[in-house]
Amino acid sequence: MNELIQYIKKNVNGRKQKIGVMCGVFDKDNHAVYIGWSKVNMKAGDKFEAKKGLSIARERTKATSEKSIPTLPTSIKKPMSLFQTRCTKYFKEIPLGFTLV
Repeated sequence: MNELIQYIKKNVNGRKQKIGVMCGVFDKDNHAVYIGWSKVNMKAGDKFEAKKGLSIARERTKATSEKSIPTLPTSIKKPMSLFQTRCTKYFKEIPLGFTLV
């Protein structure tokens, strides 16, 4: 599987902490890149777990390939936009499977 992973970080109490992860996966059959994400709910007191977050992000790449795109939190729209650009370069400018709204 050809994939690109990037963690979402935020300043919390003066330190950068991981709060989420984005995953871009190349689909050879459709010649498309699908992006999934996972973000911890800090307001609920949750802590970020890298393995669980990556698992959720990978599952969401499958959801996007089936066109059932989960709602993207406003707080990660900018990092997602930058990650979309990074995926386009990494996967040799193959068109993405979906566009961000």
